[in-house]
Amino acid sequence: MRESSTLSSRESSLIRGLVEKGILQNVSGGKYSRYELGLEGEKVQRFLH
Repeated sequence: MRESSTLSSRESSLIRGLVEKGILQNVSGGKYSRYELGLEGEKVQRFLH
């Protein structure tokens, strides 16, 4: 598993929304570490589903 990867534009816009809401804070250059997302996974899953 790669440590980080570029997300699809749909994922990217959803996560940008999370960042704006202050749910996700670890952002660098528009790329999100899968590990970092895992740290907030519960909140992200609730938001995405």
